[in-house]
Amino acid sequence: MLAQIGNFTFEIHKNGFDRLNKKIEYKFNQIERIGNFNDLQSIGKYETTLNLSGVLILRSINELKAFEELASKKQALTLALGSGEVYSVVVLSLKLDRSAFLSDGMFLRQSFDISLGVNGDGL
Repeated sequence: MLAQIGNFTFEIHKNGFDRLNKKIEYKFNQIERIGNFNDLQSIGKYETTLNLSGVLILRSINELKAFEELASKKQALTLALGSGEVYSVVVLSLKLDRSAFLSDGMFLRQSFDISLGVNGDGL
């Protein structure tokens, strides 16, 4: 298992992801000062966003349909990574890109990009 979000599992041989990015954004308020450098004041804590991306080929192109239905509920989910990290997340966006179309309109390749917002500091 690479990761599990709610009851949806990303597996190595089925619908794994190629890349996991973590972005931590620290919050500052900028105060402009006349004749001097601007001052930055820390506000709040920070926000963490995780991005999963990968490509599904032929046999698993419909696998993300279940994840799309899960994300459409707009509820907090538990993300468990194979490395042992656990987070409470919400799905911020899901981008699906289909390519390599056949004459009947079916596609052979689907890439995906999932953006997850982390609630608080994880679990």
